Amino acid sequence: MLDETTLEQRLEKLEQAVSELRLTQLEQTVSELRLTQLEQAVSELQNKVDRKPNANNWVDNLIGSISDEEAFLEALEYGRNFRKTGKFEIEEDNSVSEQDIPGDIPNEIEPVM
Repeated sequence: MLDETTLEQRLEKLEQAVSELRLTQLEQTVSELRLTQLEQAVSELQNKVDRKPNANNWVDNLIGSISDEEAFLEALEYGRNFRKTGKFEIEEDNSVSEQDIPGDIPNEIEPVM
């Protein structure tokens, strides 16, 4: 027969194993829940990306959002002219001379991606 001390030790080891098993199962359940939440978030983000119109030109994205499209296109033209010539010309008597423009402005502006 087993003595009482041996039974108590075995019972203690069994209780510890059960406790560790429960903890492992709990950690696994929490991990699965987190994974499910992450998968759901990724799915929502993917749906948002899929619904966005794919415009290759950033200007195409802006054109509809500006109330005065004609003024916007005119401003774009001023920008193009400035990059080409280095001179900023305003119609009427509000012209800007070359000495008013800093010399360190590049003639071409790289698009930001």
